[in-house]
Amino acid sequence: MSEADKPLKPPPPGFAPTPSRGKFTLHNGPTFRASASGDVRTGMWVLDRHCNGMGFLHGGMTCAFSDSALAWAVWSATGKMSVTLKLTMEFMDLSLIHISEPTRQAEI
Repeated sequence: MSEADKPLKPPPPGFAPTPSRGKFTLHNGPTFRASASGDVRTGMWVLDRHCNGMGFLHGGMTCAFSDSALAWAVWSATGKMSVTLKLTMEFMDLSLIHISEPTRQAEI
């Protein structure tokens, strides 16, 4: 069974699917947003298609996800659309695929 044939894992409690904004987000998703008012957390389940040949979350996927999460935080705070002019990432450790539950929360 290919990844496309498997049912998607539902979002964790307190999260809802992120509405799609086109083919890029459809392919790179699914992603989820916290559903409580004022909560700008964003999450995703890491799937095989998000990983590099060694089975780790691909750095490009990490950047794309971060860019999207930042845009959502800006929209939530200002009600205005934004574009990223510069995004710099520094990878300090590996992101493993088999993390079963959200364990960390980013603050913006």
